[in-house]
Amino acid sequence: MIVDDDHSMRIALVESVRRLGYIAEGVADGAEALQVYREARESGKPFSAVIMDLTIPGGMGGKEAIQRLRELDPDVRAIVSSAAFEAP
Repeated sequence: MIVDDDHSMRIALVESVRRLGYIAEGVADGAEALQVYREARESGKPFSAVIMDLTIPGGMGGKEAIQRLRELDPDVRAIVSSAAFEAP
């Protein structure tokens, strides 16, 4: 699962992961990620990993979401990253 509030980035990452042969789904924030992750586990088709944006303005970002995902699944595999950018 890919978690990123930037629609273009999310689509690009989902497509990249799919090209590598994985099934991928993209969501916009941590709250949606928790819901989708829970549903996938309950359906017997859990995600192998989560790639998550650290900062999501106005939504649950990676720091809080990974803590809550760990409560749901202590064995969750996740990468939490941020595309920090500073203009020159």
